[in-house]
Amino acid sequence: MTGLRIEGLRAGYRDAPDVLRDLTLRVEPGELVAVLGPSGSGKTTLVRVLAGLHAPSAGRLLIDDADITALPPERRAIGLVPQDGALFGTMNVAANIGYGVRGLPARRAIADPWVNELLRLVGLDGLGRRMPHKLSGGQQQRVALARALAIRPRLVLLDEPFNALDAALRAQVRADVVATLRDAGVTALLITHDQDEALGLCDRVAVLHDGSMVQLGTPAEVYRRPADAWVAGFVGEAVLLNGVRRGGAVDTWLGPVATEGTALTADGGAALVLLRPEQLRVVGAERAPATGVVRGVEFHGHAALVRVLVEAAEVLVRIPGGQRVQVGDSVGLAASEPGHELPAATG
Repeated sequence: MTGLRIEGLRAGYRDAPDVLRDLTLRVEPGELVAVLGPSGSGKTTLVRVLAGLHAPSAGRLLIDDADITALPPERRAIGLVPQDGALFGTMNVAANIGYGVRGLPARRAIADPWVNELLRLVGLDGLGRRMPHKLSGGQQQRVALARALAIRPRLVLLDEPFNALDAALRAQVRADVVATLRDAGVTALLITHDQDEALGLCDRVAVLHDGSMVQLGTPAEVYRRPADAWVAGFVGEAVLLNGVRRGGAVDTWLGPVATEGTALTADGGAALVLLRPEQLRVVGAERAPATGVVRGVEFHGHAALVRVLVEAAEVLVRIPGGQRVQVGDSVGLAASEPGHELPAATG
């Protein structure tokens, strides 16, 4: 297994020279790391630089301590799974998979042991002769993964590969792809703007914003202890509370909210606290530090997301699916867990 190091990477274009700025990231052998960010954060440029399709202006790329920064794409041993699969429509499945295998003619791919091993690995045994247009979207993405693995890559890049799939299919295909990567022991980067995808599938998450990496951590760390208010709002729903630090808690409109870890502000100073919707609870209005009116309820079976209007602010609360709340109800709100203090916004 191999690892990847990105050191001080800068890249851009003539009209936008700083699309990526001093990006540093280490991916351990066999690890699956998500690069998560909104449109315009630099994800596509990062894929192009790693794949050898775009030259960086500074920095280095290393695989197993070997510098690949100046190598052409065909010498990097990096497999790419693009957004739409990009299969060759005139080749059958086996030929598509064997395309990158040196010295393997398309007509012999159907009988090649390695191609058939890859078909088995991605759950497509017996479909080597089928043409791409006769496959489902999920099957096409699995062929694209098998093709990326065919070159025995040192790294696999997954460039938002599940975007084109419908919601019912996406979860199963994601699970199948990750299981295949785990079985193959391949180091991989998943490029995505989907928070659920990044948090639910990967070992660690690197969050990009305006070309810089603003946080790197496990999914739990990024969700529960985001680096700042922007990350908090981008990775899941956020309830941000302004208040004043009083010892181990912050006085807010929701009452005193305890915080975990070392306080960022001195006693008496202005503080900002994050609560996730599941860290709030709906209680009787007569015994609550804050009250509001229910404006909406999104039922998800095991849980419901409730929108409560408190004065001019809308607050999100995630409650058990069996708890009955209706639009128009007057409810009380209280914190059920300690919050996470965020750095105060600057200038």
